[in-house]
Amino acid sequence: MRSTRVHLKFGNFLTMADLYHFLLVEDRLSDAELIVLELKRSGFQFKWQRVDREDDYINALMDGPDVIIADYVLPQFDANICSNDISE
Repeated sequence: MRSTRVHLKFGNFLTMADLYHFLLVEDRLSDAELIVLELKRSGFQFKWQRVDREDDYINALMDGPDVIIADYVLPQFDANICSNDISE
């Protein structure tokens, strides 16, 4: 198995050994499923949740996701709003 590490914004690293909670901010289920498929192929152990509205996103933050993967532009909100919500 190849060793894969993902560098996070705050200087931490993900390893294959841990179980992670991924929050996917994505309006298309098919796109979210492709992301999940690639993460599984990379060997990550994780649970995931998909949201496509800002209020659902804010509620999902309460679960303390380890990683947030956001579509840059959504019909009702975007990645910039996501990053603002995290910093507040």
